[in-house]
Amino acid sequence: MARSTEIAGFSSPGQNARTAALAVAIGNDLGLTPARMEALEYAALLSGVGQLALADPSPGGASLLRTREERQRAAEIGAAVIERSGVLDHVAEIVRHSNDPYRHGRANDSSIPVESGIVNVALAYEQLVGEGSGQSPDKAMESIGLGIGAEYDPVVVDSLRRVVGRGFRF
Repeated sequence: MARSTEIAGFSSPGQNARTAALAVAIGNDLGLTPARMEALEYAALLSGVGQLALADPSPGGASLLRTREERQRAAEIGAAVIERSGVLDHVAEIVRHSNDPYRHGRANDSSIPVESGIVNVALAYEQLVGEGSGQSPDKAMESIGLGIGAEYDPVVVDSLRRVVGRGFRF
């Protein structure tokens, strides 16, 4: 299921795996438990599945180019698809909130899992730095830094800085 977005042209080849690798690195940095790490990895791999219900793919899988409403709709659809599995409810909840802006989501609602913010940041970084995107890690960090507190969870962005600072590369 994770590769379905790549096959359909809704994400670039390897995008889901790169996003998951970075999300796992951030989760490790933040000290998530093994069970939460497993859910985080699945959520990162499956976070784009709702895009399959959109009328047309984003160029190169760049969901950052979509409107907030389209990204939210895709996240909700993806969560519904994942829930149908009957065994990944926590993963569905992570995906459901993976496009919530921090200020309107987790900053005011502690029931939203931090894993959602991790997927949000990991996907943004991948789309800025990943295969064919062309931005340097420093430029991507600058772009993401502009969204701290509004779009992105400051704790997660600090973790991303540490992970990238330790040499994380796709």
